[in-house]
Amino acid sequence: MDSLAAGATIFKNPEGFTPNYADVTNTARCNNYCQNISAEVKVTDTLRKTVTAGQYSDDMARQKANAIKVLKNRIEASLMAGTIATGSSTEARGMAGLKDTGHWDDVAGHAILTTSPSGVSLSETMLNDYFSNTWNGSGTSIKEAYMGSTLKRRISGFTAGSTKNIDSEDKRLTNAVDVYESDFGIVKLFLHRYANQGATDNDLVMLDPEMAKIGFLVRPEYKEAAKTGSFTGGWYETEATLQINDPRAVHVVKRLK
Repeated sequence: MDSLAAGATIFKNPEGFTPNYADVTNTARCNNYCQNISAEVKVTDTLRKTVTAGQYSDDMARQKANAIKVLKNRIEASLMAGTIATGSSTEARGMAGLKDTGHWDDVAGHAILTTSPSGVSLSETMLNDYFSNTWNGSGTSIKEAYMGSTLKRRISGFTAGSTKNIDSEDKRLTNAVDVYESDFGIVKLFLHRYANQGATDNDLVMLDPEMAKIGFLVRPEYKEAAKTGSFTGGWYETEATLQINDPRAVHVVKRLK
């Protein structure tokens, strides 16, 4: 993390001026822990020789394909809602997800923006205020927003900035996607299964995706288990974490109605 000198005022020098060397602020780093995530496969020898429903000649292929999807879901859930854990002999390491906002306060002055209206119904004015807060606080703008079904339907009902658009370079946008055109730019709206706090709490996670990414210590790979019985087993495994380059480019709103 680095910062630029303030540029809010008009800066000018007289002829023949002497430079005024300001103190340099050292860079800082946002930390997180890598989390081990896996998805297992186990098929009996009998089942591998049986033609199952769907006409699979070998059920191992089907289970491995499903395990990859399970692994992706588990990674996605942790990136969104994971809780930081340093790890010990009895506790696994855990990454801080986007919604673990307390962890990202570790760099002074660069905290994730967190709002908790606690039961307030989201309005279009509130949504634009959130976009404004991020732009004012970080110098960047919100480009993506993730939410559950309740907030997605509510935002889709806003009329001032709603439209349909498609970006062929974004592989997630295979069909027309909802976007919201705000005073601070176009924001893509994504329905997300892990965005909500709970069954009755609706959370909204907004960010500039250029400031967040997945960091892999070990990329996903398949490992074959030793033969210990009349079955074949194995698992997909990865070690990954969420990297945030600037927490101020993320805004989490919790417990909306």
